[in-house]
Amino acid sequence: MGRKKLAYGEGDWFSVPLEDGTYAVGLVARCPQGGRVLLGYFFGPKRAELPGAEDVTKLTKKDAVLVARFGDLGLYNKEWSVVGRSERWDRDAWPMPVFARTASTDSGKAYLTSYADDDPNRALRESVCDAKEASRFPKDGVWGYGAIEMALTDLLSA
Repeated sequence: MGRKKLAYGEGDWFSVPLEDGTYAVGLVARCPQGGRVLLGYFFGPKRAELPGAEDVTKLTKKDAVLVARFGDLGLYNKEWSVVGRSERWDRDAWPMPVFARTASTDSGKAYLTSYADDDPNRALRESVCDAKEASRFPKDGVWGYGAIEMALTDLLSA
């Protein structure tokens, strides 16, 4: 049995419930056909109530507190609510960044990974860099929706 038709896509703004009962906001910046792994930009501040489209459509990539490749289960199961759609969606204004991960050893080695612009789950190339350079890029990996909620709760409480 296949997945149902997705109720979200690129340019959709959505609410992210946080652990303390407040909300953050996210934007679907990349959504391949069929969903699964998306690229999202996430924003504060914490909101006491579900945000409306008028609250979020003026945000830009520079306002993001987190950029991540994430699983779409929160949206798919409607635990994260779509609150609006960008009127004039412009992919170029919300680029697919390079992501970084550090080696699990103490080697100081790190890796930069570029993903396909149309599929955040398809790696195109990887290069070696040092940990200092890697710290300038978003962390690589696919975040689950619970991990996003916990990270945003921490980031927006600081």
